Amino acid sequence: MSEEQKSIKDIVEAPISEEEIQHVLAEFAAEKIQRSRILNIITSKFAEVEAKDLIPKYLYVGPKFFSYMRKLTNENFEMTTLASEMKKGIMGKIWGATIICEKRNDEYFVEARPEEEEK
Repeated sequence: MSEEQKSIKDIVEAPISEEEIQHVLAEFAAEKIQRSRILNIITSKFAEVEAKDLIPKYLYVGPKFFSYMRKLTNENFEMTTLASEMKKGIMGKIWGATIICEKRNDEYFVEARPEEEEK
């Protein structure tokens, strides 16, 4: 076994301290709360469109908000892996709506639309 392999084995098999457990639990709770907040924001934006008897087709988000969205699980968010789509700002889909990330003055903006509007 090489020195690098031994080092990795030692790290993986090291005893877990109570402090480490508490740290991981706190991180897990914080991520769960943040995920819930993100989904609540998106849900409210969808509801604004649905209140007009329309179906959200696009979700426009700022880069900062998208960086938080990226942490969502696959059950809510399908991330694209196609470079051609990503170049256009298409980042994936959520609940059937296409997610488009674009730069504006407000990097945290979130806007749901029933159909793409001319710019």
